[in-house]
Amino acid sequence: MYGLSLPLCKCSILLLYIRVLRFQYAYWACWIMLGATVVYGLFALAAAFTQCIPLQALWDPTITGAACHDTNWMYGIIAAHIASDFLVFMIPLPVVARMRLPLRQRIEMIIIFALGFL
Repeated sequence: MYGLSLPLCKCSILLLYIRVLRFQYAYWACWIMLGATVVYGLFALAAAFTQCIPLQALWDPTITGAACHDTNWMYGIIAAHIASDFLVFMIPLPVVARMRLPLRQRIEMIIIFALGFL
């Protein structure tokens, strides 16, 4: 469930960005990231369900003749999660930087987004 919850949380954040951010590049960046998040989320889910065939071999070492992947594919999925986290964090920053607000308020908004990234 953890592997499924990460892309779904990013999708909800991106849908919020699509609704709130009205700059054209931010709008399209959100849609592109949403598509990429759905694709790698489905890939991660499929990879998790086919990690061992039959799947019971993942937790039952007594099953013979099972074909299991090594854990290297997990590093690719983890890298995709980290990269998408960074890109989702970066989407609203140019919008905030171009707002007609006092410098202090813009810096405070960027700090709020940075805290959300952490």
